[in-house]
Amino acid sequence: MAKTDSTSEPDTTSEPVEEELVDVVVVLNASTPQEVRDALDGLRSVGMKILKVDEEHGVVEGVSEPKVLTLLRRLPTVKTARLLFEYIAERPKQEEDD
Repeated sequence: MAKTDSTSEPDTTSEPVEEELVDVVVVLNASTPQEVRDALDGLRSVGMKILKVDEEHGVVEGVSEPKVLTLLRRLPTVKTARLLFEYIAERPKQEEDD
């Protein structure tokens, strides 16, 4: 039977990972429902998680990493993108696939 070393470091595989996130509001340059859907695809493609969409006014609320805000502002379907709130979120550590 193997002995366990009581001086070894604790297992940190189950500790949460901290991640910096921002809440953003995006106003779209879109006037038809199809243009809004296309714009939403563009927002997702640069890394924004969509939380709420007001299709009538072309306003989208979401969450992303801070670096995504610059990418959002460069999209042709975005009129403006505003940072609402910055915070550190903890998420469970995920094992990487080999």
